Amino acid sequence: MRDLINLKTDWNIYKFILIITLTAFVLFGCGGGSSSSSDSNTENSTYRVHDEIDLDALIGVKTVYGDLVIQSSNLNNLNALESLETVRGSLYISDTNLTSLKGLENLSTVGKDLYIQRNDNLTSLESLRNLRSVANQVFIQSNKLIENFAGLESLSSINELYIGLNNSLVNLTGLENLNSVQSFFTIQDNYSLTSLDGLEGLTKIRYLSLSGNGALSSIKSLKNIGSIDGGLAISENDSLTTLEGLESLATIKEGDLKIIDNSAIISLTCLKNLSTIGRSLIISSNSSLTELGLEGLNSVGNLILPANVAHYQFQISNNNDLCTSQAEDLKFQIHDAGGFGPSYLFHEKTVSDNKPDC
Repeated sequence: MRDLINLKTDWNIYKFILIITLTAFVLFGCGGGSSSSSDSNTENSTYRVHDEIDLDALIGVKTVYGDLVIQSSNLNNLNALESLETVRGSLYISDTNLTSLKGLENLSTVGKDLYIQRNDNLTSLESLRNLRSVANQVFIQSNKLIENFAGLESLSSINELYIGLNNSLVNLTGLENLNSVQSFFTIQDNYSLTSLDGLEGLTKIRYLSLSGNGALSSIKSLKNIGSIDGGLAISENDSLTTLEGLESLATIKEGDLKIIDNSAIISLTCLKNLSTIGRSLIISSNSSLTELGLEGLNSVGNLILPANVAHYQFQISNNNDLCTSQAEDLKFQIHDAGGFGPSYLFHEKTVSDNKPDC
């Protein structure tokens, strides 16, 4: 009997050692804290935090070699992460009751994506003030109480940035040092957002989409954007009356300009220096629009792609207060400059259902 008891005890000790060893392997790599990045098992691992026990296992850890997923309503704080400097994979902070990210003050690098989403009590990102690098996407969504992005001042370049459904977000202060978004930058359905203050340093961007921000009345902070490599879409921003802030925009190199369903917008004259749109121009369903401007536009749809890919459009339609003659004049202006791309690239060139007889 004593041998049986000893056997059970030895087995329990073995299981405990095995668990500790596996945890260390996930967190530190097969060679401890100095694990080689060539170890694919380590790089691709995921450590999930469901409770304080999981969190406490990270005390003293400087580097997580895979993904770190913090998803729990049982956490009061992240103090156990005060030593964390690097997450080699992605960092997810989702569905928590955290009011702050206190404990992440030393985090400087995320090797893949950063997701901060559905944290209903989170009021501040201040604890991310030393975060200098996120290699891929920053995704900030559905955080009901965040009013700005103070704490993100150390970020200067992001590959992709999504900001959506943050109901209390008023402006983008905290992003003043951001100068480049290399891929998609989407600002969508932030119902209290009134301005883009905080983006004054932004000079390089590929795709920018502003949509469904019902209180947005000013985009003046985009004043330093001279060209957009991809496309620009502005839609369903019901408080936006002008595009003041885009006076420096001269080229949209490889994409579209879409201005659709902005019920308060009156004038596009701030686009007076825009000369080139690589693909399509669509201005549609802006019920208060009375003035096009765009007097410098002389090239639309000259990005050469295979015909089965292109399908470019020149469309000015369903703008109830815009005189049809203004839309026709713009069409002739581009045509007379020889500015439309080859006809095989165009799906349509349409001026329709604007205000007649004026």
